[in-house]
Amino acid sequence: MAYQEQHWQDKVKRESMENPGVWAAIYLAVAVGFGIGELMLPSSLYLLPFAVGALVSSIVSLMGAGPEISFPLFLVASFAVFLGFRPLARRLDAALPDVAGIGSNRLIGVTGSVISAIGSTPGAAGMVRVGAEDWRADTVDEIALPVGARVRVLEVRGTRLVVEPVEPVGPFQLSEPR
Repeated sequence: MAYQEQHWQDKVKRESMENPGVWAAIYLAVAVGFGIGELMLPSSLYLLPFAVGALVSSIVSLMGAGPEISFPLFLVASFAVFLGFRPLARRLDAALPDVAGIGSNRLIGVTGSVISAIGSTPGAAGMVRVGAEDWRADTVDEIALPVGARVRVLEVRGTRLVVEPVEPVGPFQLSEPR
């Protein structure tokens, strides 16, 4: 008796997961979730393609397609919409002004001090402290700067600052200040 009941429960479970209507509801819930996420997060159209892909898969599931068709379709549709939206997202991001004082741009023009010497060879970055933050930094003219040198931030390139010395650095100032 227990075997027949277990077999019946397994059959019901299997048949419900093979039911395209169940998959349509799942994909619709996923589409709504991604859509709400896109509205709530300023993500430059990163979640919207997944919402569209889930919506397409939900419609295909309602037409009778099983998960072996609807899931790959979800992936392909999401990827295609993502690629289609990238040029639009780039244009929208480019239209935003690069506002000084927001994000890492707030550091431009601020002075700090070298806490790990900056070398004179290309890519020989050191560390600077600006306010309470430590940043990897390069100099504009690949000038070697010793620990303790005062610097001004000229620009931010990704996670590195481009700095210049506040006071001229001569050959007699290459040792650490006392």
